[in-house]
Order: sequence, then structure tokens, then C-alpha cells
Amino acid sequence: MTDVRRVDAYEKVTGKAAYGTDRVPEGVAYAMLTPAWIGRGRVSRVDTAAAAAVPGVLPVVTRFDGLVLVLVALLTVALSAGMPQVARGAGVPERLIATWAAHTTLNALSLAVILHVAVWRRCPGGSAA
Repeated sequence: MTDVRRVDAYEKVTGKAAYGTDRVPEGVAYAMLTPAWIGRGRVSRVDTAAAAAVPGVLPVVTRFDGLVLVLVALLTVALSAGMPQVARGAGVPERLIATWAAHTTLNALSLAVILHVAVWRRCPGGSAA
């Protein structure tokens, strides 16, 4: 085995190394999915006024937004059904498949919301901020 010099080791152990997640592109949008925080809780209404009033906030989308709810529900069902097979194909240990599938589904839904916002910002009537 050949001894390989790790030229980036010093930066990594001192915290000076720059990673992809350290670089935030200009104009990046973030999305957050929030469930009911009480076990078996149900969200009956959402007051989005405070969130919408924060400078820079793009659309605040809730489950009460009709078509968005339908599309997210369909996407969730499709992802939930398919992710366990993807996990097995990726070699995820059987004991971790349910957690991996749930985590991956939430990440995919977050991406879907981010893409929705990105498209919304570029459509007529959307914010070009």
C-alpha cells in the first residue's frame, strides 16, 4: 500500500476546510415542513400572517392551500411506496429501511417545495426578488 499525503488534513482538523454546504449561492430559497408537534395531533388552522410579514419570505404554503395539498399528498404516497425498494437497492440495512425511507421522503418533499418556490418566483405575478 502506498502512503498518500493528505494535503487537506490540517484544514479539516482545524475547522478551516470549506465544504459545499459552506457556500450559499445568492438568492437561495429554503423550505421547511412542519408537522403537528403533539402525538396524533391535527393541525386545524394555520395563521401565516407573521411568517408572511418577515422580509424575504416567499409564499407560505399550508395544507389548506387546495391544489398544493393534493400534489404534496400524491407525491408523498408515491415516494413512501417507492423509497423502501430504493433503499434496498442502495444496500441500506433492513433494520434502517423505514427510517431511511421516511427521511428521504421528507427531503424529497422539501426539494419539491423549493422547486415550487423557484418556479413561483419566475412566473408572472410571482416575486422576482
